[in-house]
Amino acid sequence: MRKYLVASFVLIFLIACAPAAKNQALIPNPGPQPTLYASEQEYRLQPGDTLDIKFFYNPELNEQVTVRPDGRISLQLIREIRVAGLTPDELTNLLIKKYSAELIKPEITVIMRTFAGNKVYIDGEVNRVGMVNLFSARTSF
Repeated sequence: MRKYLVASFVLIFLIACAPAAKNQALIPNPGPQPTLYASEQEYRLQPGDTLDIKFFYNPELNEQVTVRPDGRISLQLIREIRVAGLTPDELTNLLIKKYSAELIKPEITVIMRTFAGNKVYIDGEVNRVGMVNLFSARTSF
């Protein structure tokens, strides 16, 4: 009797593991799997971000700037420009347009150095409460 009971469980297990559809080609492809990233949107500049503005043919104009609380940066030759809310690519295109009046064929790259908006507030039963950079090297709470 026990032998038949074990055989029944094995048979039920094998049936449960069998594929649900006989023809696997009829099952639609689910497409790309979701990523682990919180957002697929491009990053938008915000106050406190640090940027490197690099000029390929005019390295004397290279600068490292921080986006001010009013969302602007100051650069040589074009003075102040509002950058908060722009993506780095949009800022690159805007700078090329602005510097075209001053330089022949400007080649500019915007490099993100630090991200100011990625902060969280830690509270509760932790060693230290307060504002913490999300990308901080310190991970002991």
